[in-house]
Amino acid sequence: MRSREMETTTPPKAVWKKEGGLTLLELSGDWKLGSEPAFSGDIHASWPDVFLTAGLGSFDSTLPAYLLRKLRETEVDKPSLEGLREDLRGLMELALKVPKRG
Repeated sequence: MRSREMETTTPPKAVWKKEGGLTLLELSGDWKLGSEPAFSGDIHASWPDVFLTAGLGSFDSTLPAYLLRKLRETEVDKPSLEGLREDLRGLMELALKVPKRG
């Protein structure tokens, strides 16, 4: 049995990019409670058209919480979830069904 101390983690990163008129968000590393994500690029960009997740490791609730907060800031009616891994996409779809508190 592996202990938590023996688990290796990669620092979480969110890199906002513009490419071919699209807003991309590259997510990488392990998004875990207590880790400090590094943000770069135009972090005030609109909601991403495409997510790049090839370098994404494990995550807990911190990653969907971050994405949901960013989504609420941009107020997009039909947000793209293109490129998200199945597990993260499922959590985001579930979160989007919950009505905003007024």
